[in-house]
Amino acid sequence: MGVTFADLALRNIDYPAKKSEGKFLVDSGATFTVVPKEMTKHLGLKAIRKEKFELADGGEIIRGIGNCIVTYKNIEVPTQVILGEGDDSALLGVLTLEEMGLTLHPLSRKLDKMILRM
Repeated sequence: MGVTFADLALRNIDYPAKKSEGKFLVDSGATFTVVPKEMTKHLGLKAIRKEKFELADGGEIIRGIGNCIVTYKNIEVPTQVILGEGDDSALLGVLTLEEMGLTLHPLSRKLDKMILRM
């Protein structure tokens, strides 16, 4: 099994001139996209609520959730993201992938267009 990264551009929904780019680990086990602390500060993202999250090791943390615009290649979507703290890693989660109409192919480990259904 390999790892897949995606180069993303993020913008503040309320102040689109605030931009940041980074390499995000595509994590098919993560529900939300995680924006690292420094990127969150640079973009000026603010929490609209807090949620409790379960970690892979069974631990729990509480993090703020905010909104931002995420762009991958030519696909741009507004999405909810976890506002990272401390050394939280940059992760591209399933909700953002689905909003973009993308899926992580389990064998090739590449992002593919998904079949969209109504």
